Amino acid sequence: MQIGFIGVGAMGGDLSLARNLMSGDIKAVARATQLCNLNGMDTTSAGNMAALVMECYETGILESEDLNGKATLWGDGEFIW
Repeated sequence: MQIGFIGVGAMGGDLSLARNLMSGDIKAVARATQLCNLNGMDTTSAGNMAALVMECYETGILESEDLNGKATLWGDGEFIW
């Protein structure tokens, strides 16, 4: 038996996810939120971790090879999920 639901509106953690990543891409934020919810992850913590990865990439601590060849930039909706 499958149980599903459709959420309406954004909660504080969802907005924190978007704010921490400087992303205005609402579709990417909604997809990232959905992935967090499906996997039992807290959206605020996930946003903080993604922001840390972006900061480490920007300062040279991480390189694109460390991120499976993917470069990350602030506000990059593709990187979020």
